[in-house]
Amino acid sequence: MMTSVIYIVPYFGKMRDDFCLWLKTCAYNPTIHWLLITDDHTIYQYPHNVKVIYMEFDEIVDKIAALVDFPISLKTPHKLCEYKPTYGEVFSEYIFQYDFWGYCDMDMLWGNIRHFLTENIFKEYDKIGFLGHSTLYRNTPEVNKRWRCQNCSEIDYKEAFSSEENFFFDERAMNQIYEANGWKIYKKQIFADLTEYHYNFYLTNVPDKEAIKNKRQIFFWEKGKLSRMYLLKKQVDIDEFMYIHFLKRKMQIDIDIKKDKWMIIPNKITTKLEKPTYKMIKRHSKPRWGKYFIQLFFEKKEKITPANIVRFIIRRSRKYYALKYKNGNLNDNKM
Repeated sequence: MMTSVIYIVPYFGKMRDDFCLWLKTCAYNPTIHWLLITDDHTIYQYPHNVKVIYMEFDEIVDKIAALVDFPISLKTPHKLCEYKPTYGEVFSEYIFQYDFWGYCDMDMLWGNIRHFLTENIFKEYDKIGFLGHSTLYRNTPEVNKRWRCQNCSEIDYKEAFSSEENFFFDERAMNQIYEANGWKIYKKQIFADLTEYHYNFYLTNVPDKEAIKNKRQIFFWEKGKLSRMYLLKKQVDIDEFMYIHFLKRKMQIDIDIKKDKWMIIPNKITTKLEKPTYKMIKRHSKPRWGKYFIQLFFEKKEKITPANIVRFIIRRSRKYYALKYKNGNLNDNKM
């Protein structure tokens, strides 16, 4: 029997401009389910595998607070990232029939999930994924409580949940908890995680042997398959990913939603397709630092203050550390 999987996605406020695209990529994974928890009552054509529960933000705060015996700090939806590992308990009434549950972001588009997450992987690992934009856990009472493990990571849940700061508990602490206890994590990079401060597409966490592919690339999505076309030794090569994560990258949407093939280029998703020749990929993947940072400045100029610059440097350093492991780093792609 096929392993059953559900992603839990709380999202509060108006849905993203590319939400319909995200839904369509979910629909092309009919054997994977999503539980969307939101206060946005806008009518969308939800596919059968995306279940919607309408809930106010304060309700989810109360549900999480009920799990612990101390006051939590959860004033904004953004801080929910810290609490993602608790979702197995918080939403147990909705997910009890699934073998695996997890969490994911919405600034992403899915490829063919089952192509990458095979039954052998589900049998071998209790935790699949090491970053907050897509992680799955085996749905058992014991696994669902592992976030409570103390003295297993540099930051435990009491410190993370009672502070207004973001400690990346869902990534940093959970990975350390699993490693400290000898619980294996499936951490092969099967996704395209774009860095935000490049005009052209540039993947983070790329293994050394894959770095040569990372200079000139664009993506296509077609009927549930996400492909990358990249330049290598004067040739156009192709590979496939489970999903692409845009990470705050502002994408222009130029889509006829009825069409089942999209081109994803810096920084646009469009159904106006071009033949992916060497010259075409080179043209679209050209770094344009000046243009990008001018655009970035005008988008975020109100937020560019000395205090925010210092805060940004601190948070980036924490996130960098979150991607490190005691026994090696993410360039080691052993399964």
